[in-house]
Amino acid sequence: MQYRTRYLASLLHSPDGELRRLRRPHSPARNSTDLARIEHLMNSNPPKSPIPRITQRRGDARREQLLKATLTLLATRDFPEVTFVAVCQHAGVPHGSARFFYPDMPALLRGLLSDLGKRHDDELNRPLRGKATQSWRTLLDTMIDRSARFQRSNLVFAKLTISGHMPPELKRLDRDADFKRARFLLSKLDEFFLLPKHKDNERVAYYAIEIVDTAFMLSARESGQITSWWIRQAKRSAQAVLEGHFGDLKKRPDRGLHR
Repeated sequence: MQYRTRYLASLLHSPDGELRRLRRPHSPARNSTDLARIEHLMNSNPPKSPIPRITQRRGDARREQLLKATLTLLATRDFPEVTFVAVCQHAGVPHGSARFFYPDMPALLRGLLSDLGKRHDDELNRPLRGKATQSWRTLLDTMIDRSARFQRSNLVFAKLTISGHMPPELKRLDRDADFKRARFLLSKLDEFFLLPKHKDNERVAYYAIEIVDTAFMLSARESGQITSWWIRQAKRSAQAVLEGHFGDLKKRPDRGLHR
C-alpha cells in the first residue's frame, strides 16, 4: 500500500497540463498539495460509459421482438400450438437470450397480456365528451362500447381474456386488472355524477365489470366474436347492477370544472 501511494505520488501534472512521471517513482510526495491531487485522482469517478444505455436499448428491442412474435403466432394458432421455441424462431432471438427476458411460455403470455391490457385501458381512458356524459347510463355504455371495439380489433387480446381457452393463470391476471378497471369506472362516475359514498362501491363496480366480461365471453363461445346482441345484454345487465345499488345517479351541478 505504501509503495502504491508513493508511486501515485510520482504521477503529477506538469505546468503545461500534461501528465508526467517523475524520474524516481519511489520518492515521497512533495507536499500536501500533491497528496490532495493524488487523492482526487484516486477517488474521482470515471466518465460514465454509454454501454449500459446501448445494452438497455438492445434488451428493450428483443423484448419487443418476442412479444410481437407471440402476438403474430397467437393470431393464427391455438395456445398449445404456440411454443417457446416457435416464438424464438419467429422473433429471430436465440433461446438463451430469450430466456433472459422471459424464462418460459407462460411468462411470455403474461407479458403480452400486460402490454395489450395497457393499450385496452388507454382506449377506455380517452376523454369523455358530448353525449357520453349526458347520463350515467350513456357513460357506462360508452365504456362498454370502447372495450368491445378494442377487443373486436385486437383478437389476440380477446383470446387471452374471453376465449374460454386461456390458461387459468392468465384469467386470474385479467380478473385483477378488472378490479382496477372497476375503480376507474367509479372515478369517472364520480367525476360527472353524484355518486353515493358506500363501503361496497368498489365491489358493486367490480361486479358490473365482471358481468360485461361474462357477456363477452359467452358471445365469443357462441359465435367466436363479440356480437351486437351480447353487447346490448352487457349494457342492460351492468346498468341494472349499478342502478340497483346506486339508484338513478344525478349529474353534478355545472360549476365550470369537474372534480
